[in-house]
Amino acid sequence: MDVLERCLYNSFLSGVSLTGERFFYPNKLCSVNGNARSEWFPCACCPPNVVRFIPQVPAFFYASKPGELFVNLYGSSTAEPQVDGGAVSLKATSAYPWDGQVRLEVNPTQTRAFTLRLRIPGWLEKPLPSDLYRYAEAGKTSATLKVNGQVVPVQTVMGYASIRRKWQSGDVVELELPMPARLVLANDKVITRLYP
Repeated sequence: MDVLERCLYNSFLSGVSLTGERFFYPNKLCSVNGNARSEWFPCACCPPNVVRFIPQVPAFFYASKPGELFVNLYGSSTAEPQVDGGAVSLKATSAYPWDGQVRLEVNPTQTRAFTLRLRIPGWLEKPLPSDLYRYAEAGKTSATLKVNGQVVPVQTVMGYASIRRKWQSGDVVELELPMPARLVLANDKVITRLYP
């Protein structure tokens, strides 16, 4: 989900012009010799993939499996995923990715126990899940989590914090993902070349 989120916010739509009529295959960080987006390609897979992918984005926000409800992406949304055969009405309020404050209202059709798993983005610790990039300053930022105003310890397993409890209508989960501006450096083995 970290890679999907990074692609969604940083490369997927940047390949399309603001008018939606011209395309880049690669996401160019700078243009040399007048490179510009093309109107079409001999093998046109990217433009139709954009059209096909955009309607799928809402399906990535939430997922469930027996006894568990996953929150994968953040942003204002509403959904009614099924957990163990019963609907759980969710309402997320957030300005993510511009702000790391997420408020999630959990309203199951009836009080019952299940595990809510909230994705804690990997970029809190390092820019990418590899050694290609790193933050210039040492240390990591940490998420904070509250349920009905009470602080809950954030312990992640495979990128998700888990809250197991009996959920009832009106429960509120608050997640804060700190977003300080951080300098990102490439691996020292990367050869950099500045363009005029």
